[in-house]
Amino acid sequence: MRALLHEATKLGLPVTVHTGDVESAIEVLEAGAAGLEHGVKSPLDGDRLARLLVEKNASYVPTLGVAALFGPNSVQVESRRKNVLLLHQAGARIVVGTDTFGQAPPGLFTLREIESFVDVGLSPRAALTAATSSACPEG
Repeated sequence: MRALLHEATKLGLPVTVHTGDVESAIEVLEAGAAGLEHGVKSPLDGDRLARLLVEKNASYVPTLGVAALFGPNSVQVESRRKNVLLLHQAGARIVVGTDTFGQAPPGLFTLREIESFVDVGLSPRAALTAATSSACPEG
């Protein structure tokens, strides 16, 4: 993983990584990942992940809609929802992303993801920013 991230960085290619737990997320960010896909499913333990996300301006794409497929009231979903708000409050770059699996008309899951961000406590403006300019900070 470190070798892949090192070579991609040399070529100027950003790499985002699927992780599931805080420790793995920290490891890939320290190794040079440009972002985290699907967030982390476990509760945050301390502020190290938030500090790394902010320091590296890495994206955090929680895909709350995908997590909800595991059951709307599951522990995993609640952890992901809380993590989004905590990381947003810490100044991390939260980005809207979805996996639609071809199950819905284009754009529908994106709208639901934006609504989910507001439901967890982001302002409507912050949720819209996560769906637009936060996705491409250099653009």
